[in-house]
Amino acid sequence: MSDTPRTDQQINGKPCTRFAILAGDSLRDALVPSEFCRQLERELNAAQKRIKMLEVVERLATAQMDYIQQLETENDSMRADLLLWKESK
Repeated sequence: MSDTPRTDQQINGKPCTRFAILAGDSLRDALVPSEFCRQLERELNAAQKRIKMLEVVERLATAQMDYIQQLETENDSMRADLLLWKESK
């Protein structure tokens, strides 16, 4: 199976499933319509934009998880202080 099936289909007019066909000289210098290339580039740009957005979300989520951990630690400390205070009464 090819790693560029959509381009192969543009060149051959049908899905290409055999690597031997792709490795032949007939496809080495093949051309595809420029609009098809533009569409692939738009899709690539959109995918890259989504990846960057997900990376930002991941950093924010990590920061939130760190903050939650800090709050839980502080809460545990306050509970311990409260228990000691109640015992000292």
